[in-house]
Amino acid sequence: MLGSGEEHEVDRAYTEIVADLPAHLRAAAARLPYRLGLVHRPDGKWSDFTQLEVVTSMPRLIGRDLGLSDAQVEPFLRAHRAAGFARVLVDRVADGQAQSDPDLDALAAALHAAWVAALGAAVGDAGHAALIVEAGCRSFARSARAERRALSTGAWTAEAYARAVGDKTAWLAVATVALLRAHRDEQIARVFVRGHERLYLSLQLLDDAVDAADDRAVRGRSMPEVLRATPRAFVRAAACMTDEAAFVFDAAGLPGLAAQSRARGSELTRVWVDGHPVLDAFATLALSEEALLRGLDGHARHRRASGLDRDDLRHGRRPMDRPRRESRCATTE
Repeated sequence: MLGSGEEHEVDRAYTEIVADLPAHLRAAAARLPYRLGLVHRPDGKWSDFTQLEVVTSMPRLIGRDLGLSDAQVEPFLRAHRAAGFARVLVDRVADGQAQSDPDLDALAAALHAAWVAALGAAVGDAGHAALIVEAGCRSFARSARAERRALSTGAWTAEAYARAVGDKTAWLAVATVALLRAHRDEQIARVFVRGHERLYLSLQLLDDAVDAADDRAVRGRSMPEVLRATPRAFVRAAACMTDEAAFVFDAAGLPGLAAQSRARGSELTRVWVDGHPVLDAFATLALSEEALLRGLDGHARHRRASGLDRDDLRHGRRPMDRPRRESRCATTE
């Protein structure tokens, strides 16, 4: 718990980045969470937007599971957070939740450069870091194009949605994959990415369910409507994907991260969104576990964008081979 006047570590990380920005960008940077609509006050902080550890501190969670020291983890944690500040800006503009202008464009470029620099310092190779970041950005751009087409046509499949979410969130795994490669091995990194895909698909499903009304107002359609589903079906699928993530993290030897995923899934069972029993039941069938996992497992581009060049799960069974009774998606009640 923070003491009186103590700055949250995520806000402190952002303050350090802002201090290195050109002077003319610092005022805009200080108000960025408000400018992006993440907080309700002009002086709102990043920590007011989220303190969820799997979002803000994934390299640290991995470090705890693997017994790494703070000194080993810290450079990758800085890179992870720098990525978050840079890419949330791009994501909000791409989603139409913030309007671009010259100052915001300049700030986006500066935060992007800070991300590349932080990752370069972590991996000890600025050129390699730039290539990894560029792959993540291309992946995100593919997702944005696919999402715009889906919102325009009003039709998308669950498989295509899952693939696009994998593309959209691949950059979030970059620093952690680099940490695993530096201090463990390629095999654990590959399995981690599979779990990461499922966990962030869960977060996106929940976000799309909760934001359905706002998205309809801003973008003309909500994502549940595009997938011929309902917000409640999205929440159920989100809980299911946390179970899938926990299974994979267990397989990777990451028990703490698996426990966090299961706890997140339990929290999702208490999330309430409006629905209709019959419509929700049919929508749950359309937005099935199998369809979502086919979208992730049949598509490897976002794994390359996470710093991986091929798909390989060697620990235990594939998550789709799990008994159906263990999955939260098995029920529509």
